[in-house]
Amino acid sequence: MTKGIETVLDECLACLADGESLEACLARYPQFRGELEPLLRTALTLRKAYARPAPSQEALARVRRGFLAEAERRQRALAERKRRGWLRWQPQFSLSRGLATALLTLVLLFGLLGGGSIVSANSLPGDPLYGVKRASEKMLLLLTFDAQQRAALERQFESRRVEEVKKVVEQGRQVEVDFAGVVEKVEGEIVFVQGIPLRWVSDQPPAIGTEVHVRAKAQGEGPLEVKALAVREPAPAAAPVASSPTFTATATVSSERRPSDTPAAKPTDKPTPTYTIPPTETARPTETATAEVTATEMPSLTATPTRTPTRPPTATPVPPPEGVKVRIEGRIDEITDAYWTVNGERVLLQRATRFNLTRAPAQVGGWAVVDALKTGDGRLLAEEIVVMRGAEQPPVSREFSGIIEAIAEGRWTIGGREVRIVGDTVIEGTPAVGALAHVRADQYADGRLVARRIVVESEQVVQFTGIISSIAADRWVIGGQEVWIDTNTRIEGQPTVGAMAEVEALQRADGTLHARRIRVEPPASPEAAAPTAEPPETAVPTAIPTEGASS
Repeated sequence: MTKGIETVLDECLACLADGESLEACLARYPQFRGELEPLLRTALTLRKAYARPAPSQEALARVRRGFLAEAERRQRALAERKRRGWLRWQPQFSLSRGLATALLTLVLLFGLLGGGSIVSANSLPGDPLYGVKRASEKMLLLLTFDAQQRAALERQFESRRVEEVKKVVEQGRQVEVDFAGVVEKVEGEIVFVQGIPLRWVSDQPPAIGTEVHVRAKAQGEGPLEVKALAVREPAPAAAPVASSPTFTATATVSSERRPSDTPAAKPTDKPTPTYTIPPTETARPTETATAEVTATEMPSLTATPTRTPTRPPTATPVPPPEGVKVRIEGRIDEITDAYWTVNGERVLLQRATRFNLTRAPAQVGGWAVVDALKTGDGRLLAEEIVVMRGAEQPPVSREFSGIIEAIAEGRWTIGGREVRIVGDTVIEGTPAVGALAHVRADQYADGRLVARRIVVESEQVVQFTGIISSIAADRWVIGGQEVWIDTNTRIEGQPTVGAMAEVEALQRADGTLHARRIRVEPPASPEAAAPTAEPPETAVPTAIPTEGASS
């Protein structure tokens, strides 16, 4: 009769109490070693912590005398109650050995979830306390009854497994590990799951984007050797079943087939097509996701005069192209068990998705940064989600500078950002489209920027014409004037040294020129395009009124 874990634990505790060693107990039940070892080690630790020195003979005698006196007193009191008829019955309570084992198990479990989990938190596969760590995780899942919280814990523990494997690889350990994740890349016989290289020895590796559970052996250096790999979500069928003809029971695969079972053997007077099974196909059961139906070649399955439609060839599944890592940052719009919506993008959750909730809890209206893998079919698979701010957290102060691109009632566009103007916004300077502005604003969890102070630099628009004598990445020299170029500069024509250019720029308070528009005139001839030997005359900028300056 097979013993259960409770019986085995009870016997091992009794053996330890009799002085037997821990290894001897574990050797007696090797099939329960992984579960017994952390529990028995915790029991030994508790026994040592609460150990007391042996009492002296005098103390034992004193306790014995007190015990006998108390027993005699209770017997007299019991006899007196019986004599008076007050005591009719008295329940006898005793703790069975099984109940004592259960109570001890509860004590050990609380030890595992408390001090044991703290001590073993940083343990890795192969460490003595790693079993305690895994056992505490299992108990925590067992005691979590809310489905969403349990799912979040499972994802957190699977992320922890991935980090443990990476540390094992970094430290060069040789130990068996297990973890789950998404296939990110395949290079020959090396498969990358969550950034961990695995050596794949089978013929067909799993497709990119597939969720797998891996049991592997770390070799100390190089890729891990796969011991077992299970696909959690099988790839969808390449051809839907509805696109193929509907076959009756005669199209099922069997070890033998009678000619009378096939519709083609029956005579028909109608010109409508009959679905027959070609005799060239063989009866091999297939586990692929195609709609191929096979049958054993029989002499009676010959071509008939009836018109038989040709079944289209089965589409071969093509693995999607290698995923691209992307980063999404923005407001958390929706949270479900299967996906999050961040900044308008739906990001699918995986078992290996890592969650960082140290800064703020996950709440709709909060702010999150998502590192995801974008597959060839457009899906976004979340690898890590970091919640930066919660929905109820105060705004964060931001400071930036940019060109004023638009001015509307209650909101401006500065440097590509929409800034809201409220009653207590302080504006210094004369606002105008094209002017440079320095902004201090509060950014809320939903992404809103509310301006507290805007300083508009005093500058004027100038125009001049000159020959381009130098072209660099961020500045040109035109007509002897140094002109700064940025992403807001609109360039017309093909810029070349020696070409004539018309410039419209902003002259700031420090005298620098920041180009808004440069129009390059094409040279009339190759000779005209070449720079002259004489230095060009310095172009004098002509100031023109700034748009909106009169307002």
